Formats: sequence, structure tokens, C-alpha cells
Amino acid sequence: MRKPLILSRCLIMTAVLGGMLPNVAHADESTLKVDEDAREESVLTVYSDNFAQVQDTYDVKFQRGEQTLVLKGFPLGIDPGSLNIDGKGLRLHSLSVQRPPLNEFDYLKSMVGKKVKAVYRHPKSGRDVETDAVLVAVTPRPILKIGDRLEVDYPGRVVLPADAITTVADGVSIAASVTSEYAKEEPMRVHYKVPGLNWQANYRAVYNAESDTLDVQGRVAVENHTQSDFKDVNLRVVAGQVNQVHDMTAMARSSVKMMAAPYAEMADNAVVPVQESGYLLYPVASDVTIKAGELKDITILETTPFPVKAVYEVRNPAHVGYSPRTDVTKQGATLRLDLSTKDDSPALPSGVMRVMTPQKDGADMLIGEVRIPHTQPGGDVQLNLGQSVDVMTSAKITDHKRVSDVTTEYSYQVTLTNSSSRPANMEVVQFFPGHWQITAENLSHAKDTANTAKWTVAVPAKQDMILNFTVQLTRQK
Repeated sequence: MRKPLILSRCLIMTAVLGGMLPNVAHADESTLKVDEDAREESVLTVYSDNFAQVQDTYDVKFQRGEQTLVLKGFPLGIDPGSLNIDGKGLRLHSLSVQRPPLNEFDYLKSMVGKKVKAVYRHPKSGRDVETDAVLVAVTPRPILKIGDRLEVDYPGRVVLPADAITTVADGVSIAASVTSEYAKEEPMRVHYKVPGLNWQANYRAVYNAESDTLDVQGRVAVENHTQSDFKDVNLRVVAGQVNQVHDMTAMARSSVKMMAAPYAEMADNAVVPVQESGYLLYPVASDVTIKAGELKDITILETTPFPVKAVYEVRNPAHVGYSPRTDVTKQGATLRLDLSTKDDSPALPSGVMRVMTPQKDGADMLIGEVRIPHTQPGGDVQLNLGQSVDVMTSAKITDHKRVSDVTTEYSYQVTLTNSSSRPANMEVVQFFPGHWQITAENLSHAKDTANTAKWTVAVPAKQDMILNFTVQLTRQK
């Protein structure tokens, strides 16, 4: 025997219910129930902005003329404003959306006007005393009709019958009033948006210093933060930000805490994105099930080698200014890998790339991770991995003199140290304030920007190299 559902008035929470379905228990011949088994295809398109677009296709045996379609099992967080139904010879008149009770308030609201039990504990005997009642209202607190009186502040509990329970697994139900031109089986599409899904690309890259290559494997991680399962869907993800008009009420109804779920992985071939209206659409996999609270990790790029160039970059080693530092300043170089793709290379969706390097004991070591932008074939990516301890600089000022009332000349010496066992390609980028001019140097520079000069130097293994330069800085009058 099922136990009744007992709700304490102190647990009542405020919530918002969607519109109620028509009572289909007494449905006539014009009401057509569409089972979930009639769904032939479901396309789940996930965006990186915490929502997804869904298109479900059903094979429905329509009647000719006006009828009401009843469908169940839609996600709890569905955005009713995005809901649409279409098909050949099908005209939509109206939609009604019913959400199942999700909390104490929802259950109480579903029982307004129906019989319940009012239970209070007798102060002397300590026993529960049950009384038949009718639930009249639930806002701001339950109002009960007991006999010929109304109880506004009943000192007890409201007990609902067990058949008041609607399971969350049943999902949202939809009743659609439509007119069909045909009395035969035709495909019908249901479109809607649901918040609470997200995706990110994750890359595992192994750097081979001997061959100057980066072996990259890419995966798409799709997170389902909703309370609903998405079964046997064709999964796609979209790169690019889509403007949305946020319905805060719908968002509040659909927000849930991420639940524990197993980490899943599926292998697939590299996917080729489709350009669509300024966005990139990646078809990830078919017949995928993403359970509520699950993170599904799917391979979209098998291990692929990319050519890279290792560069050790140092910015502003000399701290040049109108009031220069006179002490020796030391700074570690940042290891940067410049990755190049070819026209026939696979596209790289925006995501996090974790770069490893193999060790002699067979274990890989993480040398840095970086978020990369969407990279089309033929594009380049700079991976700034972290600061080195065996490639660094030390700088000091060696001379300075006033040339005029507004111009001062400074001389610097920058020592480039490579303690590693391999040659290091170093880039020294120096910022200069105001109007500047380099008047002397032992290594040639390139003007990187309006206020920076860049020296590119190949430093042999286990050696130092010296960069000397003199610069004139002119203040504005």
C-alpha cells in the first residue's frame, strides 16, 4: 500500500506553474495521444551559452480536420515561448504546457478544491488526529474547509493522497490544437529551447621538442545541468555567441544543481564544421544519450600532429622609463608554442588545450594549459604555457645622460641566459614611453608596435648572450 504524501506548512515554497493541460481522461475522438515511441529522431544542438535547441521528429497518424495532440516527456526546463510544432499540411492553433509538481507548493496547488486530510497532534495524548478537509487555497498559506468552517491557520499538517504524486521522470506535457489537411501518417516536428546545457572543447597535446611537433587530441565535453535525460539524440555543438532574450522566470524554474554522474567517453572520427550564418556548427555524434547531471566527453579529433615553433619571450626586462631602476632585474622567459595549421587541417573549436611533454620514465608532465580561440584551417595559435627557470634575462642600466631639456639618453645591458640542453629562440620585447629612438645596439631590433621594440635572438644551449642598446627618450613639452 502506498503511503500518502505528507506536507508540512512550514515547508511550503513559492514556485510558478505553467498552464494546465486539458483533462484528457475524458478525451473524445479529436484527441490524439502521441507516445514517445513515435519519436523517430531527435537533434540536440548545444551552445556554449548554457542552452540547447531541440528538434524532435514524430511519425503521427493524423485525422483530417481539427484535433488536439497530447505529447509527454519534454524537459522540465523547456522554454514555452520557444515551443513550435510544424509539419506537412499541419496548422497550429494553440499550445498548452503543463509542468509536473516539483516541490511542496506545486503538489498543494494541484490539490486545490480536492479532498485532503488535516492532521494535528493532540496536546494531551500525543496522538495524531485526522480530519477530512477540502483544500481551498494555498497562498500565502493553506486554507482548509473542515465541516462548516474555514481554517486559515491550521495548527497541523496537510496530508495528500498518494495519487497526487506526479513523477519528475514524466517530464513536461504539451497539448497542441492543430488542423491537419490529411488523414494519414505524416512526420511532425517539435522545436524548443531548453536552458542548462553547455559544451567546451578540451585538448590533450603532447609536445615533441626533437621534431617541433604537437600531437593534439580533441574532445567535446557536453554538460547536462538539467533534470531531464536526452536519449538517442544526434548531438551537435555551435561555436559562436548567440544573442538571447532571457526569461528569468523560466530560468528560475529550470535551475538545478549539477548531480553526480559517470564520466563517459565515446570515440569518433574528426568532425568537419559547417559554416552557418556566421557560426560554426559541429556535428559531434549520433544516437547519444546524455543523462541528467551527466558530463559526456566525446572525441572529435583523433591524435593529429601540428608543426610548432618554441619561443621564449621576455617582456620589459630593462624597465625603461624617465626614472629608471638602477638595480639588476631578473626575469624568467615565458615558453610560447606557435602552432600553425594548414588549409586542409581540421578546425579547432574554442576550448582549453593542456600541453604535456613525455618523460624518460614514460610519464607525461604538464607544462602548461591555455584557452584557445576558434581556429579555422590555415590559422595560427599562440600557446603561452608558463615561465621558464632555465631560460631567463638579467638587465641593468650602464649609463645615462641628459641630451636636452626634454631628451635623456639611457644605455642598457641585457644578459640572455640559456641553461637548458637545447638552443632557445628568444624574443625580447621592450616597452618605451613617449617618443623614443634607439641610437645604438649590438643586435638589430624590429619595431613591434608604436611603443615597443623586439629583438629575436637564438641562444645556444648552456650559454649566455649579451644585448646592448642605447635609447633616447623625449618628453612632451
